[in-house]
Amino acid sequence: MFFSWFSQHDETKFLVEINLQTPRQLFNTLDPSPFHEKDLDSAAERYIIDSADELALHKPLHLLIHLPENTITHETAKHFQDAIQRYFTFRASEANLHLRRRFRDGRIALLVGFSFLLSCLMIRELLLTYGEGFFYDFLAEGFLITGWVALWHPLDIFLYQWWPLLRRYRLLDKISQLSVEVTPSSSQTFYSENSSS
Repeated sequence: MFFSWFSQHDETKFLVEINLQTPRQLFNTLDPSPFHEKDLDSAAERYIIDSADELALHKPLHLLIHLPENTITHETAKHFQDAIQRYFTFRASEANLHLRRRFRDGRIALLVGFSFLLSCLMIRELLLTYGEGFFYDFLAEGFLITGWVALWHPLDIFLYQWWPLLRRYRLLDKISQLSVEVTPSSSQTFYSENSSS
């Protein structure tokens, strides 16, 4: 399987090229599903995602598949496009679910963290009110620090963890809308990896 990608001259769409020997080479051969419902081959999936990730999210994608001429029918491009779009639509829905679950976990963690912080502040006040000496002061400050540290996990979710998940969802959603063209194999149509025109 040969992979290459480059940007088109009109700068409105990015072209991803794949050279195959048979149509089934693009799909997971161990998946018993019908052709249009199969999972993509892991190498092909990784290549398409990595190629799309190099480009701006607002740029549409076009997948050009090279096949031997005797394997191409007038329905080949439609079958490829339906299968690829269906697969990446499913992957995008998974990514969106993962993002929503992460926000849900963040809300729960934030509630637990604030409750724990409030408890620590109350214990600290009791220690400072009814206790005297270094030992009570040490415990009081320990509860204060521990209470604030408990908020780090929810803050980490809302400050840092969510945006890579959002980008992943947007990337997969973009790929799920790509167009597909199938053309007969020709050595003149191939480009070396990471070349551009």
